[in-house]
Amino acid sequence: MKLNFIRHPSFLALLGVLVLTAAIFFLYNPDAPQRVSMAALTERLLEIQTNPLKSLPYTDEIAGMQRHLGEHGGPSDFEIPPGLRNQEGIACGVIDFESHPASIILTKTSVFSPSGRDVLLLAMSRAHIKNPPPTTRISYMQKKDIALAAWSDERYTYIMAARGQASDLETLLK
Repeated sequence: MKLNFIRHPSFLALLGVLVLTAAIFFLYNPDAPQRVSMAALTERLLEIQTNPLKSLPYTDEIAGMQRHLGEHGGPSDFEIPPGLRNQEGIACGVIDFESHPASIILTKTSVFSPSGRDVLLLAMSRAHIKNPPPTTRISYMQKKDIALAAWSDERYTYIMAARGQASDLETLLK
């Protein structure tokens, strides 16, 4: 018995549709967390910068802050920028952003003025972000009176925000 129908274009088209449908059914998971856009992440950080989180626990040491972040499910082994390492009054917390944890550090730095200025740093796994910033350079932008800097290393993407100019953030990142 010959199986001539196997070479028939209609059969091949139907077989292709069935394979594609099966692949979509088995590979697509609508409940799986989607990757986060940098624009949405930046907007969320701007909201936090303009309405600071009052409930963040304060600690006076980086090791305690990173331990707290890890204990609450957030990234904790990320690199702290040089200009934030020795600042006092550091606060931290973990936020859930589209089903992905992000760690936030809030510090008041006197680098820009004697009275101090709040600086926020957000760190999130680079794997959870659509089109993360490159690892080779820092991108700066200005949104009204808030300066933003975004960059990545091999594991994490970072966004820093503070009232002022981008040059202020450059000082903290050196």
